[in-house]
Amino acid sequence: MRYAQLALSGSYLETAPQQRSLFSPRRGPIFRFDRFLSLVEHLLKNKKIDTVLVDQRLDFRPAAPGALEAIRHQLERLSAAGKRLVYYARGYDTATLFLASACSERILHPLGTLRFQGMAHSFVFFKKLLERYELDVEVVRRGRYKSAGDRFRVDRLDEHNREQHQAFLDAAMRRFVDAVRTGCSKSSSEIDALLAGKVLSAEQAVETKWVSRSISKSTLLEEWRKEKSRVAGLKKVKIGFGRGKKVAVLEFEGAIVDGRTRQDPLLGTAIGSDSFIPEIERLAKTKAIKGVVLRIDSGGGSATASEEIAEALAKLAEKKPLVVSMAGVAGSGGYWIALPAERIFAERTTLTGSVGVISMLMSARKSLQRFGVTAASVKVGELADLGSPFKDFSELDRTVIEEEVDRLYRAFLAKAADSRKSTSDDIHRVAEGRIWAAEDAKTAGLVDEIGGIDAALEYLRAKLGKKRLKVRFFPVVKYSIVQRIIMRNAASVDGGLQAALGGLADITARVASSAVPLATFLVESRGRPLALMEDAGEVADYR
Repeated sequence: MRYAQLALSGSYLETAPQQRSLFSPRRGPIFRFDRFLSLVEHLLKNKKIDTVLVDQRLDFRPAAPGALEAIRHQLERLSAAGKRLVYYARGYDTATLFLASACSERILHPLGTLRFQGMAHSFVFFKKLLERYELDVEVVRRGRYKSAGDRFRVDRLDEHNREQHQAFLDAAMRRFVDAVRTGCSKSSSEIDALLAGKVLSAEQAVETKWVSRSISKSTLLEEWRKEKSRVAGLKKVKIGFGRGKKVAVLEFEGAIVDGRTRQDPLLGTAIGSDSFIPEIERLAKTKAIKGVVLRIDSGGGSATASEEIAEALAKLAEKKPLVVSMAGVAGSGGYWIALPAERIFAERTTLTGSVGVISMLMSARKSLQRFGVTAASVKVGELADLGSPFKDFSELDRTVIEEEVDRLYRAFLAKAADSRKSTSDDIHRVAEGRIWAAEDAKTAGLVDEIGGIDAALEYLRAKLGKKRLKVRFFPVVKYSIVQRIIMRNAASVDGGLQAALGGLADITARVASSAVPLATFLVESRGRPLALMEDAGEVADYR
């Protein structure tokens, strides 16, 4: 037997961060899907490797259901190719079982447990806190479901926000249950017992045939060594794969902002239109690139940046085939930039849609007065201080923002209608800022096909009439030697700090994620509608 190890380790990302601040904190190991896909393609072509050990580490953070779906789909491809897949984990939860159900063998550590507890999505609201400190916030939106500002607008889930998130979790959970039921050959009653709170010890999990064996990874590898099994190294496998006509996978991962790409302390990776558009134009001009797959993992952001990127993509689509592959999230502005593609592919549980617009005004005048701080302004023009946090909202302020939000919403509807060969009225019926699981979004006419990135590449292959494709990932991020040295040293210092602080870094990341709309509105909008932000919530536990 010759085997290879696929490690699931770190926080899920589609690709390498497109920009890092030299002094930004290191957030631990990263699981890169582009590298994982390249490894899978390598294994599919290597006939000598007959067994794959999928090793899920404790630090694996799978992110959204759509991201888990993308990983599982690649495991299914390996299994369909005749590879023996052995899944090892120290403990099995919802996400682990979903992934492991694609494998022929499941192994659990002797001291581990197995559970299938479902999914939860928690929300935090700041309205009462703002009221206590007399911070006035006014949210202007188009779409009953557009919830990015709800943490400031209301103090609890309203019926529409609850409806859309419950529907998304229900759709994702149906997919997970179906996959586990089929892959693990289990009855509905057995799954329902776990969903009701039943937890199995390793011994019980073996007895009930949820897992094949209860053994440590080191013992397993020792057994394989005694059987004279050979391990195949994968460290030298490069990002990208295939031979033949070259096609590009253009990665868009992060918030959408005006200006340059940057690493924001709250937004994380923020992709700027001024940085991304040249990448699009470069691919359009490169004759060797025969087609492009735009891989999107974004909850949106700036309306103007989204439209500028969409315009550049439309020009690219005039020269060569452009298709979209949606990852975990492609909502709001992330959906807007998908519209120029001739075909949109998404995983069943991709969070998409959110065709809606939102803006927010914030006044800190009363709050500052409590601390003896007053403000005054001199202006020429009634709207010169629009968006200033040091003044109360005027009716003119509200009217201007309302009109701008309405204009942008109508533009979004028209853009989607033109792309989807529909009408603005029909799009409005499934819009209003509502998020959809892609399987439901397909029924609603917002996406074309359910499938992963390999399905999008297969579509391109057929479109180009080629038997083989050479797939390369863009943009290519390069750091200078000086940058690498500084980041490496900073990572070492930060690594020690994270070890001392335990899980604080992860908690901080979650809090920062929850603050995305606030940071975006306050830092960037200054009264202008940021429009295309999808609020995925504060703490979503899909594990």
